[in-house]
Amino acid sequence: TKAAGRILVSSAKRQGRRLVCVTINDGDDWIDHKRLYDQSFSAFVEKELVREGQVMGTLQVFGGQAETVNVIATEKFSFALAEKEQVGFSLSTKEFVYAPVVQGADAGYAYVCVDGVTVGKVKVVFDETVEQQVPEKKSFWDKVFGGKQ
Repeated sequence: TKAAGRILVSSAKRQGRRLVCVTINDGDDWIDHKRLYDQSFSAFVEKELVREGQVMGTLQVFGGQAETVNVIATEKFSFALAEKEQVGFSLSTKEFVYAPVVQGADAGYAYVCVDGVTVGKVKVVFDETVEQQVPEKKSFWDKVFGGKQ
């Protein structure tokens, strides 16, 4: 509208990151856009937060030859961070699993959080196979006499 004055919308891309800037009724809009881009690109650095194959957590296994199994990320995840931002992870998986567990099977997701805000998710899978623990079968006589001779 005329009341808003001059509006400038621009976009800039550096090192694979794209930023958009909008100014309203700014007398030095081109200079301000350049300054804002320089400041923003230098304040945020792209970091790899999750590596493919990274262990994202451990689940308890019931009835298996192992008591736990790791879940690992199936892909990498990068995000632009400011210097003091804190990264955390939250698993969206079952609390435990029953054996057998198959290596590479879908285990859910790991959510990536920056300062408590979810910024992405990566699929997680089981890191190894955990076979079902088969109880030792006793003969009729072992059951009757307790296996003692």
